[in-house]
Amino acid sequence: MLDFIKSNKLIAGAAALVVVMILAIIIVFILARNSGPEEEKQDPFGDTGSERQQATSSDSDFLFGTSSERFVPDGAVGSPVPEFRAVTKIPVAGAAVYEREQGGTVVEYIRFTSRINGHVFDTPLATIGDEVNVSSKTILRIGNAKWSRNGSSTISRYFDEGGTQMFAYINYAVYGTSTGGVPPVEFTGRPMVETIQDVAFSPQGNELFYLVTNNEGSVGYLENVLTGARTQIWKSLLRNLSVSWETQNRILVYSNPSSYAEGAVWSINPTTKSTSVMLANNIALAAKTNTSGTKILYSLEETGNSIFSLRVLDLGTGDTTHLPLATLVEKCSWGPVSRYVYCAIPREEIHGEFLEDWYMGLTSTDDVLWRLDTGTGVVKKLFDPVEATDEQFDIVDIVVSPQENYVLFKTRVNNVLWALKLPEKHTTPSAEVPETEEE
Repeated sequence: MLDFIKSNKLIAGAAALVVVMILAIIIVFILARNSGPEEEKQDPFGDTGSERQQATSSDSDFLFGTSSERFVPDGAVGSPVPEFRAVTKIPVAGAAVYEREQGGTVVEYIRFTSRINGHVFDTPLATIGDEVNVSSKTILRIGNAKWSRNGSSTISRYFDEGGTQMFAYINYAVYGTSTGGVPPVEFTGRPMVETIQDVAFSPQGNELFYLVTNNEGSVGYLENVLTGARTQIWKSLLRNLSVSWETQNRILVYSNPSSYAEGAVWSINPTTKSTSVMLANNIALAAKTNTSGTKILYSLEETGNSIFSLRVLDLGTGDTTHLPLATLVEKCSWGPVSRYVYCAIPREEIHGEFLEDWYMGLTSTDDVLWRLDTGTGVVKKLFDPVEATDEQFDIVDIVVSPQENYVLFKTRVNNVLWALKLPEKHTTPSAEVPETEEE
């Protein structure tokens, strides 16, 4: 009995020692964090600072490891990049591809927002180059950043310290003058006045349309990017809506896709403020117009079998085409020619309650990147991540370059930004050679 008591005392003493050691480690960790930079405890916008730093991966190694870093090219500045690569070592909130004149030629550049601190960087699309910091405005806790098509303006949506409320900050480029070379650019901006549901830039990037929720439903505002002047152009009794603005005279508003409810798609003319219903009475409905405003790509859940499908509505003829592959519209992007759609197609068929689980981050997809010709229905497989990286990609935020020679996309799980060179360059539909369908 005595031995048992002694044994228990030894165990209790050892346990107490372990507890003390754990508490000591926690205290040291807290003190170390408190002795670090004060920026994290300040306003979400932080201190902009006066010096511009190169992007680093020191804060994001734990997110990336070596998996994506091995695909970041390392070579002489100006040398060609691989056909497939990770653009940067830092997690990205959003990106765009824009064109600028350089040495008498038009060169495409990637402009992206760091998810770590909201800083904006430029880097060449087709060659190895430095990541040049063009905006040092610090915005912490960024959820996502939406860019205008030409890379001239962006909206970063960020959370408060509690992670319960989302705000937005608009940032736009002001270009200086230059007697030769690339004009200098400075970004300036302002916080958005209200909490917004969703937002989209006009094709030119000089205006934005966003939805604000109130006690009576939703209100849609058109706002000038530079001046902040805004006009109400739409309202609805509904909430939980999304927006898309791909062609100048047509803004699409649609109910957030749900496997449990029918949705609708409205078209708004930003000039006349006229509204019309484009699609309705379909479950999990979502849509995007092409850049010329002649076609609408939309996804829905088929009645009866709960399988998702992808369709194209020709606004000129009223004809609907069922595409041979299926995915969510959020995983697609129209090319600048307005004929081709680039989509991340899940390897396994999606159906039923997948949509809600995917939005909540409870499930992910194993995607393959395809190009779909909406004129002929021919599809072409462009990229299989598993074959290239031995990893599954849940692909989102596809961006097609202005010259339609590259696509950018993010992996949803870790916000890595990837670039893929397209096998063929398409400039005008009449000059294209028909593709063969690939399984």
